[in-house]
Order: sequence, then structure tokens, then C-alpha cells
Amino acid sequence: MYALFVLDFDGTYYLEYADSIGVAPLVYLIKAQDTELAASLAQRAHDAFHDEEEADLCIGDWFELFMAERKAFCKVVGNLEIPFGERDCDYLSDKIKIAVV
Repeated sequence: MYALFVLDFDGTYYLEYADSIGVAPLVYLIKAQDTELAASLAQRAHDAFHDEEEADLCIGDWFELFMAERKAFCKVVGNLEIPFGERDCDYLSDKIKIAVV
């Protein structure tokens, strides 16, 4: 079974105009059993991005790299074109796993 996983960058890019999209969250298709792994690796990707002196990879790239290292299926299926001002901690259904980094 598959699940949707949203990687939301609002924890990093939080100074956006309310009516702009800003840095749009990425939507991934992952295996349902990997939702907790994905959330953990999203935080690791955030940390790796901020620890880099030269940011050669973005958070999404780090996330995909870490998922690949674990041989966990992960495919970008789109992004969320929801204005920044409408994105808060409860803007998605509980059935969709989200990591705000």
C-alpha cells in the first residue's frame, strides 16, 4: 500500500508573504509502512542542509538521498500550491503524513 508524504519547508523558509506560494511543499508517494522513516529522514535532511557550509543540496535532495540509501521507495508526485498564509500545522488531513522542516 502507498501513502502520500508532504515535505513542508515552512520551518526553514518562514518569512514569506501570506498571499505567495513561497517555497511550495513537495508531495511524495512512499510505501505506507515507511511514513515514520520518511518523517525521521526529513528531519535528518533538514539538519544536513543547515550543517552544510556550502549548500550543494537542497532539503528535498537530501531527503531523497537518505530515502535511497535506505532503499525506501520515494517518488515526487507534485507540490502544494497553497498560499503560505493558509499553511499552518493543521492544513492537511490527518491521513496525510507531513514533516515541517
